[in-house]
Amino acid sequence: MSIDLSALLQEKVGGALNNFASSQLGESPSMASKAVSQILPALLGKLAGQTGDASRMTQLFNLVTGPQVDSTLVDIEPSLLDKGRQWLSLLFGDSAGLTNLLAGRTGLSADKTGTLMAAALPMLLGVLRSQVQTGKLTQPQFVSLLSGQRGLLDRVLGSDLATALGLGAVAAAAPVAAEARPAAAPVTPPPVRAVTPAPASGGWMKWLWLALAALAALLLLKFCGQKPVDTTAPASAASAESVVVAPAEPASVPASEPAVVAPMASEPAMPATTAASETGAAMTADTTASAAATTDLAADASAVKYENEVLSFYFATGKTDVDKMAADAVSADIVALGKEGKTLVVSGYNDPRGNKAMNEELSKNRAKAVKAYLVEQGVPEGKIELRKPTETDGQSGSLAQDRRVDVKAE
Repeated sequence: MSIDLSALLQEKVGGALNNFASSQLGESPSMASKAVSQILPALLGKLAGQTGDASRMTQLFNLVTGPQVDSTLVDIEPSLLDKGRQWLSLLFGDSAGLTNLLAGRTGLSADKTGTLMAAALPMLLGVLRSQVQTGKLTQPQFVSLLSGQRGLLDRVLGSDLATALGLGAVAAAAPVAAEARPAAAPVTPPPVRAVTPAPASGGWMKWLWLALAALAALLLLKFCGQKPVDTTAPASAASAESVVVAPAEPASVPASEPAVVAPMASEPAMPATTAASETGAAMTADTTASAAATTDLAADASAVKYENEVLSFYFATGKTDVDKMAADAVSADIVALGKEGKTLVVSGYNDPRGNKAMNEELSKNRAKAVKAYLVEQGVPEGKIELRKPTETDGQSGSLAQDRRVDVKAE
């Protein structure tokens, strides 16, 4: 049975938020309690409504398990409100619509509702962190925990608000789809028609036709044996060859194989001669290779992750922009080591498609962008070393992994 996180939140942090709404926002105890009882499950519901978005869930899990989230919060300070506002933007984008929606439900002004949301989100994430640590949850288990709140939240919030948060429609769609799926109808083979052979041609005419056919075959063989061999392959032969070399099975084509993936429009442009040869190679490849590459690039977006003492910045194809808000959520440990005097080694990668020289420049620019971010965070520039990666492009087997910059402390 799934844990009721809404009830757990009220138990763990509801009292502190009620006091904050009363003492800092000037609301009556009853109004404060009503507002908190709506805002906490609504924020939880907004997170649960995003469980189908893998990149959002990775971002949320990294934040919850990173050093910025505190599972022991009891007081709401101005610095906590600043974090809350940043995280509202990070996780929900423009939260103005959610703020106005909850303001109408709670009876508070939009400004007070936004402030209470900023106070509630860090405390909510702290409770989620405690659940992850206590249960030693992996990311899939964490996502499953959030997804399991849908039905519980629908009863707490009401179906209208749950639907507005992306819960009702998604939760209802799965059972309907399952029920609407018809059972496979048994396939009845078509009746076999008896073939009545044509009446045999009688008499000498049958033997005459057979003799003529044998004579024609002998003449054809004699003609082919005397004809000189033409060393120039006709155009139709080239076409047949391209069909023969195409992979017959989708599984035999690696998703990241550079020889069969057509260059993406957003990747750095290749010189004309290189582009022509790459395009020619792609044209002889099976179309399933393109489908595999598209699957690998489904998460073609910027992200930041801290794992095993390595801070990794992931970039979209052809881009060098650092996702600073995502980095702020997970970079504190590496930044602290740099400020303490450790050397931060920055290595930039690029995926193997396109022109090699241009891709090397792209990886350098990504590393420089990460270095600039670290300097902005207070790491001395002399403690940041740009170093060429030891592994070559394409070794990871994932284009998204190849488009990254790693930061390690030495």
